[in-house]
Amino acid sequence: MDIRVEQRVNIKFCVKLRKTATETLQLLHDVYGDEALSRARVFGWHRQYVLGKVSVEDDTRSGQPSSSRNKDNVVRIGDMIREDRTVTVHMLADTLHINKLTCHQILWEDLGNRKLNARLVPHALTQDQKEVWASICADLLHEAQNDATFVNSIIAEDESWCFQYDPQTKRQSAEWWSTGTPPSKKVRRQPSTTKTMVMVFFDARGIVHHEFVLQGQTVNQEVYISVLRCMRKALRHRRPDLWGSGQWTLLHHNARPHTALSVSRFLTKHNITVLPHPLYSPDLSQCDFFLFPQLKKRLKGWRHENIAVIKAAATMELTGIPKEAFTNCFQDLQKRWQQCIDCEGNYFEGDRKH
Repeated sequence: MDIRVEQRVNIKFCVKLRKTATETLQLLHDVYGDEALSRARVFGWHRQYVLGKVSVEDDTRSGQPSSSRNKDNVVRIGDMIREDRTVTVHMLADTLHINKLTCHQILWEDLGNRKLNARLVPHALTQDQKEVWASICADLLHEAQNDATFVNSIIAEDESWCFQYDPQTKRQSAEWWSTGTPPSKKVRRQPSTTKTMVMVFFDARGIVHHEFVLQGQTVNQEVYISVLRCMRKALRHRRPDLWGSGQWTLLHHNARPHTALSVSRFLTKHNITVLPHPLYSPDLSQCDFFLFPQLKKRLKGWRHENIAVIKAAATMELTGIPKEAFTNCFQDLQKRWQQCIDCEGNYFEGDRKH
């Protein structure tokens, strides 16, 4: 006799002896040890026998296989998601009169689909802009492949805000708890209004120059020229090899102060070559995909007393980024040029076309 059936017989016998479910469970554990039925099963069978069940066998089942996961439903679900990519599993289940689990199985296993969140991008690129992107990246990649020193001679520049308080991300505030423990609650906060702007110049070896904009001052062409003068002095001191050879290039974005006539004249006067940078291209900006995320991640969650403390904290974090990280950043830049070419000028962050 099957040991499970044997225990059911004993449970039925205990019911006739007016034993409680707890007493029955203890007797089974005394006799069968580790092979005894679980508490839930003992209590379930005990209740059934109290209510008049006679048989010690499992109830017979129809054995009818599920017919909802079939070729017809696979085709229909495929057609529905092609018509509307935002359709929910609940809507699919209601329309086809099948359960949600079957819909999930068809979507994941039969159709190989996953529901992905849309990525916000800064601009809807035209076909001409995409072609310009790909063309610029092809030129830069060709130069890097023909000149081993090209990438290491690039000085990148950008600016960003540093806040008195910038709240942590959900990932940063995650905590380790045991299974079943409800997540802690966190008040949604916004960055503080007290902030200061930092302008950073860096290359594959680290920070060349950084400077904070005076409070209330707008970054215009005069301010940017003044910062460029300070950057050239820092370059002469920190990168004497680049300064001596003059073989370095500037990579900055296309903000209006950067492209002003007076700035262009200053760059020409000092023989500073500016690399082309595509419009609306965070995927190709080292500051967007590397430097400022690194900086702001380290500053998030800290409340600084005043502007001076913000500047000191930002400076410490900038100078604390290891040289290897900058080297990897510029190596990654070459890979991103290739990705842009492969994606024909589309946004590609996350290895997906947009």
